[in-house]
Amino acid sequence: MYLANEKVLYIPGQTNFVTFLLPEGICSITGNTVEQMQAEYPGAVEMSYVEASALVDAAISFIYLTGPKEITEARFLEMFHILPPARWVNLLETESFLLSELLIGGIGTFFARIGNRFFEINAPANTKHAEIISMISACIRACDQKN
Repeated sequence: MYLANEKVLYIPGQTNFVTFLLPEGICSITGNTVEQMQAEYPGAVEMSYVEASALVDAAISFIYLTGPKEITEARFLEMFHILPPARWVNLLETESFLLSELLIGGIGTFFARIGNRFFEINAPANTKHAEIISMISACIRACDQKN
């Protein structure tokens, strides 16, 4: 387990670190100095593991979390049958499942049905059925108000 005082090189906005740094200030993989690594990876900044981890989490959320998108019933059924669905809930009027292969970290793609409308949304994999339906319903209401 990495300690809070460990250093890494990180390019802001990216979803991973460039490298961990040894206490001597060199790359843990190549043995290159920080300056050599920064020349190879422009924009790389030396920072603590904790700080970089928070920035990675923020970048992942920004890139991968999406609002609901309406899809066809055919797409919904295709995704239901492509891999075994995870966390499948069917309550007659609403239904949702998580694609069993996550996108990145703890973010996955959910597919949902509200009545006879079908949706896809990327959200934290631990999001509950009621929350998925609530997010989609809020989006439907907002879109209906615009029209």
